[in-house]
Amino acid sequence: MTTLPLITRTTTTTPPLCWTLGSLRLSHGALGRCGPPAHGAALLIPTALPLTLQHANVQRILRPSLDLLYLPSQATGLQTSSLHGWRLELDPARLAQRAAELADHRLSPARFRHRLQTAVPLQPRESPQRELGEALLQLLRLSSCEPLHQEQQLERVGLDHVILRLITLLLCGDLIQTSRQREDGQRGSKSQIFDQLLDWVEANLDRSLQLSDLVEQSGYSQRSLRNFFQERFGCGPIQWIRSRRLNGARARLLSPQASDTVSAIAASFGYPHLSQFSRDFQRAYQVRPSDLLREGLRGLGAD
Repeated sequence: MTTLPLITRTTTTTPPLCWTLGSLRLSHGALGRCGPPAHGAALLIPTALPLTLQHANVQRILRPSLDLLYLPSQATGLQTSSLHGWRLELDPARLAQRAAELADHRLSPARFRHRLQTAVPLQPRESPQRELGEALLQLLRLSSCEPLHQEQQLERVGLDHVILRLITLLLCGDLIQTSRQREDGQRGSKSQIFDQLLDWVEANLDRSLQLSDLVEQSGYSQRSLRNFFQERFGCGPIQWIRSRRLNGARARLLSPQASDTVSAIAASFGYPHLSQFSRDFQRAYQVRPSDLLREGLRGLGAD
């Protein structure tokens, strides 16, 4: 009986390794530019060189070897540099189902499918995400061990299922934890949940946040969130987010780095389009952001 090899090499100059483990399709090595897949999703993990992600005017650098990038097929307008590292082909529906199982079905797979429709760059620096990322890398290295493949040991222990669970926790762990805490009565009052949501928004002002993101993060309906924000701030959630972005941008314009530009500052506060940022800023402060930056740079020179 002839056994086909599970790990094969392509015929390129610097051949990457390619193999299948259960439902996973894995590649490792010099893989070139890796855009969103035609179907399903891909997980990119640089291991030798940084991976640069460009989206509109925002650029993010993912560094070896814990940073990773989740790319669903719906992701558009994204460009990456050449990848030297890991590429995993994934099924988002399978990930969503796995996430619902890890949440003991307190949330439906549909809630997780919504999360998995968006490109997610992750840079794990703190527990538990850092430990999850390190464990994932160790298992990926184990998955490339050809002798274990030949004996089908990795399939027998369900290594592909463990890898999928780790990826699910990295991408959806916050939702899973929130569902568990809410069910066990550990989240505290609505006010505490709202405060946690505000902290999360403040930490993600560089992203294009929508009301649906706040619904997903908090677990509350759009109507409840509108009421919360109206009671505390006298405005809706989107208006409050805009005011926080503009306030942060104003502080940055007045205390800039020497290399700062209005466009770069706008992008760092979630404004991919400079024209929209300028309109919102002038409406809020009756001054052009370029004038404020000029004043800030003048003060920088005086120092």
